[in-house]
Amino acid sequence: MEQRVRAASPGPWFSLVAGRDLEAGMNCIELGCCSLMEVLGGTIADQDFIANAREDLPLLLREVRRLRAVIGRQVLPSESSHRVSLPEGTMERELKEGRAQISERGATPSYFNS
Repeated sequence: MEQRVRAASPGPWFSLVAGRDLEAGMNCIELGCCSLMEVLGGTIADQDFIANAREDLPLLLREVRRLRAVIGRQVLPSESSHRVSLPEGTMERELKEGRAQISERGATPSYFNS
């Protein structure tokens, strides 16, 4: 995934939809400055997804690395792989920090509301 992110045109990308973002014209994705990509055969939701993935995927990969580091700190390097007891509230604090980072982007998935 990281190789595909590095190989893609730099962001941010913008989904431009006639009647929503433009008065007229074609639906397309703006790839940085002066470059457009037309999505054929997809829905507007597909186009929005593709455009947002350019910024969302690197954020997701960073979060996976961060969570792997958190999980790695919980496991003892022993044959039995017993888990270390974390101080009270550690996991809740980590979850709250992750929610705050996602909220800063303006996208709060419904499963975070539980």
